[in-house]
Amino acid sequence: MNDEYVYFIALSEINGDDFNPKEWLIDNFELYKSTLIWPLNLPPINRSNMIKGTFREKFNSTYEIRLEEFEHVLNNENRTLVIKGATTKTTKDQTLQFLYYFVTSHSWYKHLNWEIPTDFVFFLDRNAWLQVDGLHRSSFLDDFMGIETVHEEERITLNETSETKKLQEKYGFWNFNGGRIRGLENEIESTFIVNDNLEKELLSPDKLELGKIGLTALIHGSFRYSDNEEYKEKHLQEFEKLKNHLLLVLAISSLK
Repeated sequence: MNDEYVYFIALSEINGDDFNPKEWLIDNFELYKSTLIWPLNLPPINRSNMIKGTFREKFNSTYEIRLEEFEHVLNNENRTLVIKGATTKTTKDQTLQFLYYFVTSHSWYKHLNWEIPTDFVFFLDRNAWLQVDGLHRSSFLDDFMGIETVHEEERITLNETSETKKLQEKYGFWNFNGGRIRGLENEIESTFIVNDNLEKELLSPDKLELGKIGLTALIHGSFRYSDNEEYKEKHLQEFEKLKNHLLLVLAISSLK
C-alpha cells in the first residue's frame, strides 16, 4: 500500500459521522510515530524528510493540533502516549466573548423573574459545544446552545459538528445550567457532565458551589439600551456581577 494513502485514510476518518478525537489519536499513534525521530529518553522531533503539502505532512500537523486538545503525556522511555482527558483551557478573552454571547442570545430571559434571582451554575466542561446524542435536553438550553433536541437512549455519544471547533476557539469550554423552563425552575443540583465512560455524572459539589449565581431577567443585553434608566442601571450591575463571577470561576478552575 502506498505510504501516502495510509495517511490519507487516517485524515479522512476525521470527517466521519462517528468521529471521536480521543479514539482517533489512540488508534493512529503508531502512524504518528512513523513521522517522528524519537531517541530513547529524549523528546520526539519531526522527520526532516517530510514534504510540505503531502498527506504525510498534513497528517503529522493535524495529529499534533488534535493532541493539544487533550491533557497528555509522551513517555520518552517507552515511547508511549497517555491521554488523560480533553483540555478545558480557556482564556479571559474567550470568557468575555462567552459572557457577551450569553447575555445577548435570543429572548430566553423572558423565562426569568425580573426581581427574584433564579439560580444558574457556570463551569468549564471539556465536552462543551459538542452535540450530545442519547439524552433528552430541554428546549430552552437547546435553543440557546444551538443543539438539536434528542431523546434519551441507552448509549450516549458525543459528536463534533462542523461548528464545534469554531465555538470552542471563540468561547472556550464554558457550559452552564439553570434558568426557568416552561415556567418551572430548572434545579441546578441535577446538572451533569458526560464522563469518559460516556455516562451521565452529576457535577461535583465543589464545582456546583463555585459556579452558582443568581440572575434575573435584567441580565439580558437588551436592557443596556433601555430608555428606562432603572432597568439600564440594574442590568449594568448584574452584568458586572456575572463578569466577575465567570472570571473567578475561571481563575480557580485553572489552578486545579
